[in-house]
Amino acid sequence: MDRFELVEKLVKSTGVSYADAKAALEASGWDLLDAAVWLEKNGIVEGKTGHFSTNPEQQQEQRKQQEEERRKEERARDSVRNSSASRNSGKGIFQTVLRKAREIIMDNEIVVCKRNGEIFLEVPIWLFIILLIVAFWPVIIAIVVLFVIGFRYRLHGPDLGSERVNSILNRAENAAGDFVDRMKNQNSSPKHKAYDATRENTQTRDNVYDYKEPPHREE
Repeated sequence: MDRFELVEKLVKSTGVSYADAKAALEASGWDLLDAAVWLEKNGIVEGKTGHFSTNPEQQQEQRKQQEEERRKEERARDSVRNSSASRNSGKGIFQTVLRKAREIIMDNEIVVCKRNGEIFLEVPIWLFIILLIVAFWPVIIAIVVLFVIGFRYRLHGPDLGSERVNSILNRAENAAGDFVDRMKNQNSSPKHKAYDATRENTQTRDNVYDYKEPPHREE
């Protein structure tokens, strides 16, 4: 409770003028009960005026009520501060997430590789996202066609270019490659099937691609 509110409360409780109430509060260190006593001692008001009294027991009860009001006001202020801090914290987290997403988009890239690991094409993540937005289906079809004819995809950069991420991507591509091979075998002629079976028994499958970062791209 600020001083203006204290003066108004004392005026309302005792019926004195604003000037007398302010003088009483200033003389008593801005304590309402002491100000009421000061007014009584100076003959400005009679005893037991309004909500204040010089009776010790009543003064103690009034002080308890005053302290309780003060605590309620403090709790209300704390609640407002905590709410503001929570909003600021949420805003800070959101800004951090946006900043990290921007770094990932700007600093990483998709690398299209040939079977021998030679780099065929490098596409920044931000450009890839724009292409998906502008021409989603043509981009998807191009990705599938390049994969079927033997190209593979890797991620490069400080955020996405880890060996673990590319290892997971490699296993997924190998599984997809196996599926494509099975589909080709099911649709091929018996002669080709016999040839493929003999080829699989005599040499290592060539659809497993263990990608390794080219020397000029190692960090």
